[in-house]
Amino acid sequence: PLKYAWLTGEFEGRQLKNGRLAQGCVTGSLRISPKEQLDFLEKLVSEQHSAFSKQTQKFVKDICPTKAKLSDGTPVYGKTGAGTLKSGRKIGWLVGWTKNKDKDYCYAYLNENEDSKATVKERWQNVKYRLEKAFGDKA
Repeated sequence: PLKYAWLTGEFEGRQLKNGRLAQGCVTGSLRISPKEQLDFLEKLVSEQHSAFSKQTQKFVKDICPTKAKLSDGTPVYGKTGAGTLKSGRKIGWLVGWTKNKDKDYCYAYLNENEDSKATVKERWQNVKYRLEKAFGDKA
């Protein structure tokens, strides 16, 4: 079964507060693993997701923010977020994609023990560092 809210309608009513998602992907029934996020992104970035038109997939890619660039200037696209598990443990994540040698690469960064002082900027820096290390020739 698909866990994406826009496919299942699970965000209706009880999951929304003040127009925003109220921890549904973190502690609710919509928990989405990093692997599930990667599977979704790979289909979206390649415009092969069967649940959405190619036009919708292109639109989503076009509006996805980029707050980091690799050392060669290649943009890193992504969406970040944070939340608190029922145990009280804080988590932070950043999922997205970039290119290397004309090939798209998706990533999912999850910090399961995030210090409350960690910032969105630090998540972007960590992802950029790891991508450049993985690509080797861009470091």
